Amino acid sequence: MSNSRRAGVQCTNCSTTATSLWRRNTQGEPVCNACGLYYKLHGVNRPLAMKKDSIQTRKRKPKGSNKNTAAHAATRMIKLEQHNGKKSFLIQ
Repeated sequence: MSNSRRAGVQCTNCSTTATSLWRRNTQGEPVCNACGLYYKLHGVNRPLAMKKDSIQTRKRKPKGSNKNTAAHAATRMIKLEQHNGKKSFLIQ
């Protein structure tokens, strides 16, 4: 049985039975991931109008999709050095 559908568990805020992660509210009652994160960020219960019919997943880039990794790493190094106050340049 997957974590998303535990028998008899229901979110005390929005009444959903499917979630990627079950959390507990301040009273120790089970809440879905969305309601738990919303409360953690805003300090109030998630409005029922925000409830969706399906679980929203992230659309991640597959590993190795960045074709120009060396240039990307060099750009990040330059930005990091600029952020740290160093004035150095990468000569190619």
